[in-house]
Amino acid sequence: ENSLITISTESGDGRHNDVKRELSGVFHAISGGGGRFKTGQILDVNKEGLDVYNTMLSTMGVSDRLGPQNREATAIDAIRI
Repeated sequence: ENSLITISTESGDGRHNDVKRELSGVFHAISGGGGRFKTGQILDVNKEGLDVYNTMLSTMGVSDRLGPQNREATAIDAIRI
């Protein structure tokens, strides 16, 4: 199993337009990605969604990033194995 599947509650409700409420009450579930990610846990990473998504991308070996080019990236090591 080398797949990464993500399910989230805010994907289509506009929260990405407002950083202050982006992850308020948001749920994400991700698969293990071939053993790259921790599963079976509840984590409050206290970061922006872009940081979560970009951490998932980089962990899977994708060099492209989401969001503004000049935005400082923060890796979320708590979701990685």
